[in-house]
Amino acid sequence: DGDERFLDRAYLRLGFIQFIGQEDRVFRQHDSAQRLRKILDADPDNLVALDILSVLYEENGIIETIKLGIKKYERERDCRQKWSWIPKMMYGHIEELAENWLDGKGTSSELNEEEIHELIQQAREMLIDMYDNALDKSDGVMKLRYVLSSIHDPLLSGNYSSVKPIAEQVGINMEGYAEKRRAMLIRQLAWEYGVESAHSPKETLGMMCNDSAFEIGLEEHCLDLLEHYSIRIPLYDESLGRDWALAATLLVNRLTSDCSKVLDPIADFNRCIVDRHPEFTTRIRTMLSNIPRQPANAERELLQAYLHMDESSDEFFIRSLALDVSKVEYAENLGRRLHRRGKSVTAFNILKASIEAHHQSKPDVHEPYDSNYGDSQTVRKYQVRLLRMESVLKSVNEGQYHNCKESSKYAPWMEVALSEASVDL
Repeated sequence: DGDERFLDRAYLRLGFIQFIGQEDRVFRQHDSAQRLRKILDADPDNLVALDILSVLYEENGIIETIKLGIKKYERERDCRQKWSWIPKMMYGHIEELAENWLDGKGTSSELNEEEIHELIQQAREMLIDMYDNALDKSDGVMKLRYVLSSIHDPLLSGNYSSVKPIAEQVGINMEGYAEKRRAMLIRQLAWEYGVESAHSPKETLGMMCNDSAFEIGLEEHCLDLLEHYSIRIPLYDESLGRDWALAATLLVNRLTSDCSKVLDPIADFNRCIVDRHPEFTTRIRTMLSNIPRQPANAERELLQAYLHMDESSDEFFIRSLALDVSKVEYAENLGRRLHRRGKSVTAFNILKASIEAHHQSKPDVHEPYDSNYGDSQTVRKYQVRLLRMESVLKSVNEGQYHNCKESSKYAPWMEVALSEASVDL
């Protein structure tokens, strides 16, 4: 009971710590830390004590802070709300540890190479375990994002990392990590979402044919899936035909993106596959020609618009728009690609028709007001899309092409699932 009352007081004290003078604050932190350590000696799994002690940075020093962070993760391994910030927090701690050791000042400067090696390696092993656990327990876009994070994590890959030179100095080799991790996860995902998996064709195509999947390196697997399902479309209802056409469109969208310059070299979405465009689109055209004609649908017309950028792209796109106004989301990308190819009239027709259709589909504001942004989420999304289409149309009218970082494209069901996951988090 005494420990419980102490922990309650310690939590309250953290809330008022900014109002306590420096001298008094240091004394209280020291007093609290001693008591917390005694509680943890008796009860190592006391998460409340562990939580409080882990934020007493001035008292702990960087070495104990890292060890406490690892201990907290081990006891809350399945707490998905913390998976997103653990890597950033741990990288910041290891960076401070490495800099202190290199400068020979502050906490950690007294450690030898073997001790520094062990501490950094423990943090890296924790991150790999966290990513593997997150992949196992996630699905949809979140699973793919954890794959990308685990490939590019600076503490694991050394990319854009000030820790890498120090890690290598103490015998931790980061070279080749990203390539090995990528290859392993491509094999794992291709097996998990293969033609014989338990997932439906809709889910399999959605997971393997989107911008995150292409950034991982799954474009060949996506194409193989398209080939497999293309000959099975007559065996299913017409919904498979729509799912197939949308998956093919997302692949062609990525194949035709502008790789002329890297806009954000630290961002995930900078992997270029445009050199596969001739081969892949030829195979997709062949598949499409062998699929029996079905009732007109927006997805097939949209795919045709992407495959006929040198001919009558606008005719196909406007038909797609007439069948499903939500296809305006592709107008910006398609308009930019056509403009880059010198098809300004076609780009103009697509953007003009899309802006008019977008105006007509303006959402009614019946959603809850979002105090963070000053409007409902649906209205904000509507306004952003309109502004981006108008910006591309202005570039077309002025004859000034501008490369631009594009938002990632996914199947609609994945977008919905991502929105719901974000709310849960």
